[in-house]
Amino acid sequence: MELVSIPGWLFTESYSTVGDLAETIALLLPENISAVQGEEALHYYIEQLMNLSAAGEARKKNFITTSWIEDGPC
Repeated sequence: MELVSIPGWLFTESYSTVGDLAETIALLLPENISAVQGEEALHYYIEQLMNLSAAGEARKKNFITTSWIEDGPC
């Protein structure tokens, strides 16, 4: 909601209609072409998320929001 500047009620209604959180997020975020594709992307994100396991919430949020903005939903 924060990234696409929509009110909470609209996100909730969209999610209720779509029925899948990942699909709702993918539909709301702008489309971008990722430099990392397919299995390479999966490996990259798993590795990055494992490295962030002990990080603070702000750092985790920054990684995820930056990834969505730069790469789009995977």
